[in-house]
Amino acid sequence: MTARFIAGALSLGLAAVVACGNGDRPAQDPGTPGGEGGAAGGASESLGGALNEAGSDARPGGAAGEDTRAGGAAGTSGGEAGADSAGAGNGEAGSAGGCEGEACACSMGERGCPCAEPSECADGLTCHPELGCANVCVSPSDAEFVIEDEAALGELIQRQCDAIEGSLWLVAPDIEGVAGLESLQAVSADLIISGAERLASLQGFSGLEAIGGSLVVQTNGALGDLSGFEALRSIGLGADAGALVISENGELTSIAALASAEISDLSVTVSNNPELTRLAGLGGALSLRHVVIVDNERLESLNALAAVTDLESLTLADNPAVPDINLPALERAGALTLTGNTRMALLRMPALASAEMALTVAANPVLESIEMPALSSVVGSLTISDNAMLTRLELDALSSVGALTVTGNGRLPQCAVDALNAGLGGPCAGSCSGNDSSAACP
Repeated sequence: MTARFIAGALSLGLAAVVACGNGDRPAQDPGTPGGEGGAAGGASESLGGALNEAGSDARPGGAAGEDTRAGGAAGTSGGEAGADSAGAGNGEAGSAGGCEGEACACSMGERGCPCAEPSECADGLTCHPELGCANVCVSPSDAEFVIEDEAALGELIQRQCDAIEGSLWLVAPDIEGVAGLESLQAVSADLIISGAERLASLQGFSGLEAIGGSLVVQTNGALGDLSGFEALRSIGLGADAGALVISENGELTSIAALASAEISDLSVTVSNNPELTRLAGLGGALSLRHVVIVDNERLESLNALAAVTDLESLTLADNPAVPDINLPALERAGALTLTGNTRMALLRMPALASAEMALTVAANPVLESIEMPALSSVVGSLTISDNAMLTRLELDALSSVGALTVTGNGRLPQCAVDALNAGLGGPCAGSCSGNDSSAACP
């Protein structure tokens, strides 16, 4: 089971939802300026309230579906002059008897109203720092909600949570959907969806905008896409940035529903999703922590990572359908490992200036060219090995490596390897052999 993360307070960009109350503002005094028409307006207001209670048009001051103004028609006195006078003096009685503006709407501390302290919210609601007065659900264990079956899901749905304090674990093998959770806007820690083998839809999460910790979607055999997460704006807002894990979902074809989520500075793992073809949904991130993309049989493109400039580590391994790896914006990386990508013919990182740990390119059987013209230093070891079709190394700026291994590349000219080793001061120490000794260098 994926490790749990503890997230700090949410920094959400959620808009307050203003709910309109019924008659929170006292009726205006019919004796205010406006003459007899004002009095008529007060009478009309009273009539409108009575009609509302009897089930008539819910608009304050309305009668039998008519848009009746104070001092206007529908049996009130004062005629048109009274209506004009009431409008000039008191305004429409409909406004006086109803709810107009945030102050009126939130005078009772209803859900979505702004608040500064708990006492400003109605009974049963909590003053949430971003949602205002909200129904914040806290699990009995004060740590997480664990949904293991339909009954537990039904209990959570009945609570109609606006936010969950803690984590939500959805691990029920027999549920098929999560309809009924649409009110949920925020989870302060992790959202884990794992082992729900019959889960086919996430549409119940259509109101979710923020996850304070990690989002994990793994081992869900029937899930075809992540539709339902379109409103999600942020993942990992606490002191520990959290992670995005998409793993072992046998039918998953798309993660595009995550396109609006801010994932910069997260760790990202996409692994063992045999039907996934693209990473659309991860685009836009400029900086990521640890990225692992492995064993995705039909993954055809890594274009979603094209804007990334900074990585703590990157592992791209055993993705047999990826033809090329081109990361045009990447400038700095910690460790880089690219192995077992059986269709990768080109590895191109034109802006990469340094690798602060190890850089390994190995066992990519059709790789022909490595293009890293700006790479000047590899703090750890540089290993280029067992790439049977490799003929070209573009490492012209490389001036410093911790250790160098270039071996078993059957078509790479040995003279080119020897020149690279000499230019770096001889770091190979016997580990730069088994390349093409018969090939000539330009």
